[in-house]
Amino acid sequence: MTKYSLVIVEPSELINFAIKEHLKKTSLFASISTFFEWEAFVQNTTRHSNSILIINPLLIVNKEKEFEKLTQKQVYLSTIAILYHHLPDAIIRLFGDVFYIHEPISKLTQKINQCLNEQKSNVNTKQILSEREKEILKYLAKGLSVKEIGEKLFLSPHTVLSHRKNISAKTGIKTIAGLTVYAVSINLVSIDEIDT
Repeated sequence: MTKYSLVIVEPSELINFAIKEHLKKTSLFASISTFFEWEAFVQNTTRHSNSILIINPLLIVNKEKEFEKLTQKQVYLSTIAILYHHLPDAIIRLFGDVFYIHEPISKLTQKINQCLNEQKSNVNTKQILSEREKEILKYLAKGLSVKEIGEKLFLSPHTVLSHRKNISAKTGIKTIAGLTVYAVSINLVSIDEIDT
């Protein structure tokens, strides 16, 4: 059974402690780390595979690009925002899920389990796509044509099409729109990289 790590980034010592103590009771996490500041987390961060990041989004206000860049590098990192009050949608969209502080803590456990199930699903799919297929999927999601992808990767259009058919067969997704959504969901591309 895969063991996951949990990282909590929250300035309130009380909230940090409550979440940590509640989640220690589960057998899901090999480690639980807490940070009170975003900067401390960034300085101490290593590659967090199979991780959940629970963070107060106020800590990343005016640091959204830095947050997005860091979370995109962490392939199997799921993010949950701890919300005390309303924040702009542009910030909320950076997170995989949201936990409102007035909700019962059991709701947070449900959200974590949902994130872990999604991670397991993504791990299985990511493992079945070859590196070349992931590269082609990334370019497809960015809106490049088969010909443009071929030119970038020094492949014939026929080879690119063959890879695209393999990607569709492995993922079960036939449309470019569906593949684009899929590429975003497994963090191959960010929404900002998509040519709309």
